[in-house]
Amino acid sequence: MPSAGGDKNGGAERSGVCTWYLRHVDVFRSMTAHEADDLAHAMSVRRLRAGHLIVGPDPRPEWVYLLRDGRVRLFQRRARGEITVDQLESGHLFGVTALFGAGTELLARAETDVELCAVEGGRFLQVASHWPATLLEVAVRLGFRLPSGTEQLERMSPTGTRARLAGVLHALARDATETQPGGGLRLRGVPRHAELARQIGASRETVTRMLARLEEDGYIRRFGRQIVVPDRRRLAEDFDLRD
Repeated sequence: MPSAGGDKNGGAERSGVCTWYLRHVDVFRSMTAHEADDLAHAMSVRRLRAGHLIVGPDPRPEWVYLLRDGRVRLFQRRARGEITVDQLESGHLFGVTALFGAGTELLARAETDVELCAVEGGRFLQVASHWPATLLEVAVRLGFRLPSGTEQLERMSPTGTRARLAGVLHALARDATETQPGGGLRLRGVPRHAELARQIGASRETVTRMLARLEEDGYIRRFGRQIVVPDRRRLAEDFDLRD
């Protein structure tokens, strides 16, 4: 995976801006100020233009990226063409599949002009080795399996954010028993957006946006904090879930 910088399409600079940003991203909330400072000190700011291939097929070097601004597309190259895995916006982490033993190669391209906080993978692990609990949390948020991963980690393997959220809602619908007058199942114990974000490895803003999209497409209906799944089988079939 090549570095995001080092050519005419992007620049790098050391900046304390990464320190502030680390402290305001949900995934790093469990870090102490000292841990955040250590990681930010190892980071540099990269500014890249739309179309730049941030993570390519080359195996070295490995990098961790924190997206500060812009939009990044994660995708795989298959015989039939490129398959989009996810669309990332500010607050997301990506990169370093090899560091966590993932078997699926993900590439990343800037969909818009982007600004990243980047740290070399080996340096990331060196810093993170002092806070193993946080490293595990970061690995889950990155969406990759760890070699000793649990069932929860396996469910977090690379899939789209929308599909992961659909999976959580489908699981709730599978346990629901209360039907609605217009048809469908009313979900019980729907987690708050922050908890949903934690479960699927995304930001709260992404959860809000994805719920709106699922509602627009007819997969759910919302009444305040209540969520109804009109057709559980359709949800399962369209997102390749076990019904």
